[in-house]
Amino acid sequence: MIRRMAVVALLSAAPCHAQICRGHRSFEKHRARAMVQFVGSNKTGTSTDIVMGLAYGLSRNVFVSGDYVADHPPFGGGDDAIAHTGGEGLAGVQIADDRMGTFAVCPLLGYGFSNADGTTLLGTSDVQTRSSIVGLALGAAPPVGPDVRLLPSIEFQFRSDRSEGTTTFSGATTSIDSRDQYLVTTIGLGLAFDRFTVTPLYRRRLDERWTGWGLRVSFNFGPSID
Repeated sequence: MIRRMAVVALLSAAPCHAQICRGHRSFEKHRARAMVQFVGSNKTGTSTDIVMGLAYGLSRNVFVSGDYVADHPPFGGGDDAIAHTGGEGLAGVQIADDRMGTFAVCPLLGYGFSNADGTTLLGTSDVQTRSSIVGLALGAAPPVGPDVRLLPSIEFQFRSDRSEGTTTFSGATTSIDSRDQYLVTTIGLGLAFDRFTVTPLYRRRLDERWTGWGLRVSFNFGPSID
């Protein structure tokens, strides 16, 4: 009975504006969004990925976003370390209508870049990576209180990387020219309060090279999208 009531609540609400599929508050009242995200993972040893970005609703269903992605805050890298910095841009189209209720599906297309630069006591690194991104995001936004919504979401990103550059360690220089293709899954369960959304996250590269847990906070601002 409880399951049936939950499904009815999801399907009876009006369809939502864009970015619900990615686990953010919709652009219905405010068409811009700022976000910061922290994910601790074993991607490069033991590290914390920091993502800071902006998104904008071009229409009810079309949105774009741009993010800074690194393992340290902007302008905060260490003097004796290999710093991983970069960014990525995504464009998405949210598919939602009355028959789907608050469920939404978004195909995504994007491009990313990252650099692994720096010097340690053992050597230096100068490697650039460019990524092509094709993704699919699914989410919902059932109301759970006055102006409060639950935001479950799952996102799949197929990424194709091309890495080029050189590394020098213990006096030996190695040229890098490699390609890598893999799938990354992000699962979130957030709460949206008026303009704010708070979302615990789980991320995993599906070939088991790395996993991570984190937290994302976003804030909507600007004029209405209508």
